[in-house]
Amino acid sequence: MSNYTQLKFPDQLFEDNYVAPHVEVKPGEIKINTGMNGFVQTGDSVESFRDFNKNKKDQNEPKMKMIRFPVKVLNPEKPVFCPECGAFLKKDGIAHSDVFHLPYGHARTVLDVERQRYECTNPNCRVSFSEEIPFKDPKHKVTKALRTYIEDLLSEPVITLKMTSKIAHVHKNIVKEIDKERLIKEYTVNGEGKELKRPTEYARYIGVDEFLLHKGNEYATVILNLENGHVLRLFHTKSKENIYTFMDWVGDDWMKHVEAVACDMNADFESAFRARYPHIKTVFDHFHIVKNFNDKVITEIRKDEYRRLMSEGRDEEAKHLKGARYILTSSRATLEAHDAAIGTVIKEGSTLFDMPPVIRKSELMSRYEALLKENRLLFTADLVKEQLDEAYKTTDSKKMSKLIGHIIGVCYATGNKHFKWFGNMLKNHLHGILTHAELQLSSAKVEGTNRKIKTIRWQSYGFGDDEYFFLKVIDASRHH
Repeated sequence: MSNYTQLKFPDQLFEDNYVAPHVEVKPGEIKINTGMNGFVQTGDSVESFRDFNKNKKDQNEPKMKMIRFPVKVLNPEKPVFCPECGAFLKKDGIAHSDVFHLPYGHARTVLDVERQRYECTNPNCRVSFSEEIPFKDPKHKVTKALRTYIEDLLSEPVITLKMTSKIAHVHKNIVKEIDKERLIKEYTVNGEGKELKRPTEYARYIGVDEFLLHKGNEYATVILNLENGHVLRLFHTKSKENIYTFMDWVGDDWMKHVEAVACDMNADFESAFRARYPHIKTVFDHFHIVKNFNDKVITEIRKDEYRRLMSEGRDEEAKHLKGARYILTSSRATLEAHDAAIGTVIKEGSTLFDMPPVIRKSELMSRYEALLKENRLLFTADLVKEQLDEAYKTTDSKKMSKLIGHIIGVCYATGNKHFKWFGNMLKNHLHGILTHAELQLSSAKVEGTNRKIKTIRWQSYGFGDDEYFFLKVIDASRHH
């Protein structure tokens, strides 16, 4: 790990007449060029072991191996005059500093840096300082090479702070600070961390959604480019004002290039876009419509029917509804695909642990058909699901309007409050639903981003620093 010239092995190495150059090393040593100037190794490396789990609950991990290299700073220009008053300087002893370098396998490497101290000879000044370490990161006790290594690791979305900390043998807090500095430099104006960089390319289609930020019903808003999946902006709340802030941030010229926005049935988001830029079309995609139908209609009807059957003493019929949410909310295609795989092995067995293989046995379609025969409302829900699927497959606005209108009529005809709610929702958002026939725009990338957000939070066991968390989300959206 010293600053020696790296050994090079030409092709002649394998010829019989080739003689290797003489290199002064001890048996078992390899002298490797660190790629850094500004120091020279002054002695042999010293190996030791340090127990980083001392006084902690987990005492099972092995002690970490440390390799310490004594080095001396080599500054080409030695200071002569005081930087404060201009008087002569005098030497004032030697200072030592530990700087962590690239790990060697599972060992932490430390450079024990020797540097000259100086003191001003002016009795009224008496400034004292040590030589700068040119190969050290300005903010952390790591070499510039180690910082680059940490940044390279964290540029991969699958590598977490904890994993990087273990690989690089650097404390997790330092890793997080380095990563945040990297993200601020890359995604903020002038790398100052005061304002996000505006998007450099226009977007025809954007998506807006909200996601759970913290427990306690605290939500945030994400806005992204649906064409490339890049997150454009995140907000700490789900307020309508966020949309206005976003539009002011990107500017009129950028917003004029936006043709449509995909979002859920959040009236605040939709009205904000419509009020400022009437040319932007709103699209409510199939996913959000079906999700609302499953959550607010089918699920609630199943609960109501279960309670009714139990109150009437029809326990056996009620049992058929218990645990049937997956079957009732799945499409026929999903259930048929499930039944087509009956007899196939879902999970391989293990002779090592006496685990038999898991074979798909149950038939879902037959159970689904039985549930529909027993309940008129569930049968109606099945018809509505099929018609919704057909409506969202068409590219003809008139045909889609006719199909959605029929669904609304069916919902009202049932007399059920849950169906009526769904009919009203379709009626109130009809313009955004019919736009789908023209644009065939989906918010799948929005939902994919929400899953990515959950993954980042899960991998990091929660973030206390929301600013850093948002920067990680933006970064992850550009590495997919």
